[in-house]
Amino acid sequence: MIALFKKLGIGETAAAIIMIVVGALILWKPDLLAYLVAAYLIIVGLLKLVVGAK
Repeated sequence: MIALFKKLGIGETAAAIIMIVVGALILWKPDLLAYLVAAYLIIVGLLKLVVGAK
């Protein structure tokens, strides 16, 4: 996960904060997990297509 953030230009501290916030949101609203996983898969898939096409 950290490697993905580095590719996007997000530092390790920001990545850690994002992970903590997302983890807290999942604990608060468990239904949110499905949306977050779906968004992650879409974003990673798009990045693979765009970066892999070069």
